[in-house]
Amino acid sequence: MSPVVNQPVTASPPTLEQDAPGRKRRAWRLLGAIALVRLAWLWLVPLDLAGDEAYYWDWGRRPAWGYFSKPPMIAWLNTLTGWLGATTAPAVRVPAVLLGTLGLAMLWLLARRLWGERAGVYALVLGALAPGGLALNFLLTIDAPLLAAWAVALYALWRALEPAAPGRTRWWLLYVVAAAFGVLSKQMMLVFPLLAAGFVFTSPPDRAGRSRVAAYLWLAAPWLALIPVLAWNAQHGWPTLHHMAHHFEAPAWTAGLALRFAGEFIAGQAGLAGPVVLVMLLAAAWNWRVARADRRQWFAWMFSVPPLAVVLALSLRQRVQPNWPAAFYPGGMLLVTGWLATDWPNRARWWRVSWKSGVVLAGLAYGGIILIGPLGQTGGKLDLAARLRGWAEFGQAVGTRLAQEEKAVGEVAVVVAGPRQWASELAFYLPGQPEVWRWTPPDEPIDSQYALWPGPLASHLHGRALLVLPAGDPLPAELARSFTATRLVGKNVTVHLGANREIAADCWLGEDMLGWTEAR
Repeated sequence: MSPVVNQPVTASPPTLEQDAPGRKRRAWRLLGAIALVRLAWLWLVPLDLAGDEAYYWDWGRRPAWGYFSKPPMIAWLNTLTGWLGATTAPAVRVPAVLLGTLGLAMLWLLARRLWGERAGVYALVLGALAPGGLALNFLLTIDAPLLAAWAVALYALWRALEPAAPGRTRWWLLYVVAAAFGVLSKQMMLVFPLLAAGFVFTSPPDRAGRSRVAAYLWLAAPWLALIPVLAWNAQHGWPTLHHMAHHFEAPAWTAGLALRFAGEFIAGQAGLAGPVVLVMLLAAAWNWRVARADRRQWFAWMFSVPPLAVVLALSLRQRVQPNWPAAFYPGGMLLVTGWLATDWPNRARWWRVSWKSGVVLAGLAYGGIILIGPLGQTGGKLDLAARLRGWAEFGQAVGTRLAQEEKAVGEVAVVVAGPRQWASELAFYLPGQPEVWRWTPPDEPIDSQYALWPGPLASHLHGRALLVLPAGDPLPAELARSFTATRLVGKNVTVHLGANREIAADCWLGEDMLGWTEAR
């Protein structure tokens, strides 16, 4: 059953010196130090949950096989941390650090297997200093489990495809489990088996495995994880499919707009991987004939260059979010490491410039977040964490109003008639973390998971609700009709974020809830 590649493969020996005494031990220590520093950062520099983090945390309170826009893994992770008692932002984010550390470990292990101990350390350092890691390894969004799953699947796949590899079946099983974990994390993981099949089909040393059906069965097995997600979507009107289609809507094409979008994409990738690493990646990608002659480099090339080229082409049509191709950078880091390793005497200076610039950029990012307050720039254009500030204060402000009303009239539900982020952030930051509902007008399309969940009828019929909406907005007539009476109880509840940024809300009290009109 296992797709053994019988043709002998002669791999060129690593060109970096390897197996130096203690290098492996130092690499483990470096990996542990990175994890400890990142964990310490969560508590020493506390930042509020981002909108998506709070949104996914709220999903975790209702485990399911699918959600409005994403597969269920991110919700399940939040369910797990909730069971373990995580009720603060640092505790909620611990899985992001652990998953990021796992991804770095896999990158190191694979690089050292391909090009030796020293190359493994280089890949570890490049991955750790990537500027995008500041967000991807600290924020518990769908990219954290995706990147960890991608890195584990990449390592397991290489081990399964190695000629005469002992225990091949266990590596295939690890590949399937890791890739299935990724499929349940983010739709981008569906691309992985296609890239793997592309490598097997185009790698000359793997020619003997091309006709083996078992290889393609193993590669496609992770797609089976999509079955329960599809079943959930079918039961709920395919919301994830509609959401994904929305991401590919594009304005009328013009050359100027295409150049603008592509420029934004390239700048975003420089910010994600680091400008020097991006230049080295372009050099390695261009030298594809050399990569094709070395099975190790071709493996890294196939998992980075073709998918990045597709996303670049897409950026000529529409605006592309910088994190969309994040999963292709583990392969990219491997390709850069191989590019360095195959001509180290002439490329050593690139490595030195890369890690030194990475240290500078990391220092600016970390230092900027710490010093932005004392410098009086909180909430401004230089504040990298502007979107992670003010939500705890907003929850406390609304919570004070809620406590006053509950003291006067008894239990009060919380309903947000405003941005989705408000509902999520209030669910997390209101005292006691109560259930929060978001009202969606019945004539508007479903735009979030809140519109798929039932309203507060069962437990709050004929009860009272605190209605939270943006300051100055009129109370929607359809919402007002859900109560026998409504009155303004808190006008312009405001949290100032600096740089003329603020969160401002009006609070209404709805008396005697009569019903709940759900969006369709």
